Amino acid sequence: MKTIFITLTRGLLVRNFLRNPFFEKLKNMPNVRIVLLFSQYSKTSGEYLSHEFEAPNVIVEFVPNVRESRTKKIFMNLARNLVFSPTTKLYAKYGTSKVPRKSALMNLILHLVYRPLSRSDALKSFVRLIETYCFRDSQYGKYFDKYQPDLVLSTALLSNFDLAFLKNARRRNVRSISMPKSWDNLDKILFRFEPDAFYVQNEY
Repeated sequence: MKTIFITLTRGLLVRNFLRNPFFEKLKNMPNVRIVLLFSQYSKTSGEYLSHEFEAPNVIVEFVPNVRESRTKKIFMNLARNLVFSPTTKLYAKYGTSKVPRKSALMNLILHLVYRPLSRSDALKSFVRLIETYCFRDSQYGKYFDKYQPDLVLSTALLSNFDLAFLKNARRRNVRSISMPKSWDNLDKILFRFEPDAFYVQNEY
């Protein structure tokens, strides 16, 4: 029997991956066991999801999030701008409801520093090495020990929750597939991990 991990961090992803024919087809495949790894759910919503999705070959696990260290947060903020696209320039200049507007001086510094750095593929590869081997997230290894998965399907590559399972999979030689949570993730933040397969919405 083959075991597949599926990571899920938001209701949008539950709808997109579980409440449609994809999940039904996967669930009905012979000799396949599915472990749904949910993050950030309350007790009430957890009970609802367990009731909805548990089946003889489907296991539901609610995985506690681990708070990122101060060092990790600094690293994430430094790495995210290595994709320095027109979108990130607009974010820096005008801000959003979640991202504060940068001052004129900080905006200038971002342009001077990240415009040349964002062109370096070697630097991006180095950042991914740091993510994989310096921030190991080994606390999630117990799920691999328990279920011995053959594949990890990550539904949101920007999620730290997903990254933790992808990194554990890499260290244990478990194959991984991931994708962006949404089409607009691709051109504004660096993906800090490269899965074995990466699915996108279109060629661009």
